[in-house]
Amino acid sequence: MKRILLSGLIILLLPVIGYAQTKPTAAEAKKVLDYFYQGEAHGPILVEIKVCQEISKEEGNKNNCGNELAGPVEKGKPVFVWMMFMVPNKSEKQGIIVQYLHKGIARNVREMSISRGFRYRTWNRRVFTKTGKWTVKIVREKDDSTEELGSTTIDVVEEKKTP
Repeated sequence: MKRILLSGLIILLLPVIGYAQTKPTAAEAKKVLDYFYQGEAHGPILVEIKVCQEISKEEGNKNNCGNELAGPVEKGKPVFVWMMFMVPNKSEKQGIIVQYLHKGIARNVREMSISRGFRYRTWNRRVFTKTGKWTVKIVREKDDSTEELGSTTIDVVEEKKTP
């Protein structure tokens, strides 16, 4: 009986074990900490960008991406483009531009401000009105130029018809 319970427990834990993070080296951890505490001249880092069905409101998971979408997005259905930044500790508010491009043309642009934080999270609610490949580009405004922080591609398909 113990063997069956242990086998069942191992099977249940396998997906969790697969997501376990490896411990960073001391040098990797120091590099990140040094950047956070002394990297204000270099600006924010876009750590992650995801497309989600919702933004979590539960305690312990609040403001995280809820139900990340791995496949295509349906035209006309609202989604959230969720972003996580690391903004150095001594930084002033940073101007960020989120561009939604379809066929290389900016169809929507959102200007945002992000503040200092080790794990600053923000999002945009978006309804895509055209099918095809969309590029979401995150750009930082600098004094006399811009810097692309990252981007993602979203495939938008026709809405599924329910009989």
